[in-house]
Order: sequence, then C-alpha cells, then structure tokens
Amino acid sequence: MLRRAKELWSRLEPGPTRLNVKAEREAVDYVDQPAARLEQGRDTRKRAEVRRGFVAKKESKLLEEARGSIDSTMAPADDAMRLLRTLTTASLLLLTLGVPLQVVVNMIAIPSLTGWRLWAASIVIDLGLAAFTKAAALAAFRDPIRPRLVTKRCLTGAAATGSICGLALTLLALSRTALGSMATLLLDIVPACLWILAEGSPITAGFLLAAMEILAAPFDRDREIAELQAEDAELRELLGWLEDDQERCKVRFGSTSRFEGRSGSGNGSGLGQPTQAQTVPMPGAEFPARSEGR
Repeated sequence: MLRRAKELWSRLEPGPTRLNVKAEREAVDYVDQPAARLEQGRDTRKRAEVRRGFVAKKESKLLEEARGSIDSTMAPADDAMRLLRTLTTASLLLLTLGVPLQVVVNMIAIPSLTGWRLWAASIVIDLGLAAFTKAAALAAFRDPIRPRLVTKRCLTGAAATGSICGLALTLLALSRTALGSMATLLLDIVPACLWILAEGSPITAGFLLAAMEILAAPFDRDREIAELQAEDAELRELLGWLEDDQERCKVRFGSTSRFEGRSGSGNGSGLGQPTQAQTVPMPGAEFPARSEGR
C-alpha cells in the first residue's frame, strides 16, 4: 500500500509526462501522408528527447545518492527483508488490535457515537495516530548520513511505547483474578489501562512504520533506478525507429511526382515532357509494411 502511494505521488511530480511508446509508435506508423508523417514524427521525437533528458537526470541523481550512501550496507538483503516482514506483521497486528480498543474507549467517552459511525471514527483515530507518529518520528530523528541511527531510534521508541502497552495489558489481566483490596485498586485503574492500550497500540505501530520507511529506502531506490533504466531503453528504441522512419519518409516524399505544368518548348502544343526530376516513382517505392506485432 505504501509503495502504491509512492508511485501515485511520483506521477504528480513536475516534469514531462511519461510516453506510451507503443501508442506513440502506432500514431506515427498509421499516418500515410508523407508530409503529415514527417510532422508527426518530429513532434514525437521532440517529446521523447525531452522525456529522455528528464529520465537521465533523475537516474543520475539516484545513482549519485546510492553511491554516496551507506544504507545499502546496513544489513544483508535477506536479513533486511526478514526484518521488514517482521515489522510489517507487527504493525498490522497493532493497528488491528487498536481498532476494537478505540471502539470501547470511544463508546465510553462519546456515548452519542453508535453503530457504523463509532467504528468509522475508531478506525480514523487509529490510523491517524499511526500516521502522525510515523511523520513525527521521521521528522524528529531525521539524519540522512546516519540512517542506521534513525532506525535504532525508531525501534527504541516502539520498544518504549510497547513496554507501556504491555504493562497496561498485564494490569488488565491481573484485575480479573485479583482479590480483596488489590482487586479494588486494580479495578480503579482499568479505564486508564484501556486508554493506554487504545492510544499506545497505533503509536507503537507508527514507530515501526517509520523504521520500515528507513529500511525499505535502498530497495525502493534500486527499484526506481531499474524502472528508469528500462524506460530509457524504450525511449532509445523509439528514437532509433523514428530516425529510420524519417529517413524512409524523406526518400518517399522527395521522390513524389511533381510536374511543372505546361511548357512553351517542344512540339508547339504547349505540353512539355517530364524531366528527370519529374519522373514518377516506381510502384515499389512505398512505405514498408506495418508490423502488427508492435
């Protein structure tokens, strides 16, 4: 989900729009008039060159960032992926646990909320706390040259809030089996323990999500570089095809028959003979057949 959100956000970045290479090629290939085909090819080539320049600039920036960063050596790829899967599972469990706890707390705090409104408000509060904690942790612990330290701080914050939640859960469990004066004391702190669990679960998940953001950065950067390199290869192929097509189109357009009309010389009838430059092209001088596999 986070990766999809990043991809959607990247599409909103300023810059030339990504070209659909197949559609652009077909748009030129299906123009039969030489002059219009030349014009369409020039326009497509111009947009492809602009987009390729943007891709090359972005790729060089990412490669420079990768060369100047040590986050790729934080841990072996397999260990990092296992840690990412563990953090993902833990954060999902905490977010899932936080929703029913929020429902109980909101039911007590806001009696007017009932039914689906109660569940909707609880889900929004749960996810909102996690998102706010993640953003606050990344902003507070931001250190581009020491990503491992940022990850450690995020995991330390998650451990601290998780410990508080574990203590509250322990007190809740003891309140069901305690006797005498201890039971009375524990029953008095049950609402506070519920509130700590309801608020602490998404906060702990937010710290884990912040650590995941740092750990996943090298993998996301490598994937983006690979995508940019693939797009650059497609644009190079499109530009090569456009150059060849323009040459074929110029030859075809230059050999089109042009008659100068009537001439005063000749047999007196006013009809001139076609010169060598006016020779009608041979039937074989046509565009190459379209490839349906494009």
